Amino acid sequence: MRVKRFWEKPTSQIAEELLKQDCLWNTFVMVGRAAAFVEMIQHASPALYSSFEPILSLSTPEMEDELMQRVYDQIPTADFSKQVLSLSTEKLVVTSLGDIGWSDLGDPHRLIAALFKGGIENPWVASGSCKHCGLTLSTS
Repeated sequence: MRVKRFWEKPTSQIAEELLKQDCLWNTFVMVGRAAAFVEMIQHASPALYSSFEPILSLSTPEMEDELMQRVYDQIPTADFSKQVLSLSTEKLVVTSLGDIGWSDLGDPHRLIAALFKGGIENPWVASGSCKHCGLTLSTS
């Protein structure tokens, strides 16, 4: 099914109305070729794409971590849904997964909490803190 519109974080009232019209809720589970996502970024946000260009042509993957850190340190916070997906609806298709529930994992603290709750072992979360974002999660 083709995407007609991508509605980011609607109010509760609008969300209820959209669901009554058989609209689908985005679970942000995406499947596709990396090249297709890169192409969408290039088209929707050329400035963001240009920040990543040096990494896209790396001949030595060993440099990737260092270069990625530099890029992420320099670029402003971006909303992929708003800045890329909502402008690329002609390239998106959706399918219904039924009533699978919902969790907002867009915040590192909520992600860490979900991993703990799910019993998922992860080296950067096992200690209850994340070296990358500096958040600490209470296990109580």
